Amino acid sequence: MTLTQVSVFIENKPGRIGEIIKILADNDINVLAFSQSDGKDFGIFRVIVNEVAKAVKVLKNASLAVMTTEVFAIECPNTTGSLAKILGDLSEGGVSIDYMYAFQYEDISKAIIRAKDMVGCRNVLKKCGWE
Repeated sequence: MTLTQVSVFIENKPGRIGEIIKILADNDINVLAFSQSDGKDFGIFRVIVNEVAKAVKVLKNASLAVMTTEVFAIECPNTTGSLAKILGDLSEGGVSIDYMYAFQYEDISKAIIRAKDMVGCRNVLKKCGWE
């Protein structure tokens, strides 16, 4: 499944992620998954939300640098080896992953994947039965 991810460029300082989460919460936007990567002074907060357009609007109104990106959300059983199988299929298909993050709930796991070649990634996922 293809999703739109919201990315926010933020300073690495205490409380900054909390401020972003509060902006989303104050606007009734539900956070479904997120990842934070950091650099020396700035980081990227990547988030999957229930209302992308609304999230982009309220974050931009808060003077934050925001962009959207297409990612894949791949669902698999929450069992040993499931993620290894997905990554093996992508590797065998020549797919290079820019970044990924994952979460699980009860017996289901989801991996959020951004590939260098999203069309090629989609083709491999379909061929292997993951999409």
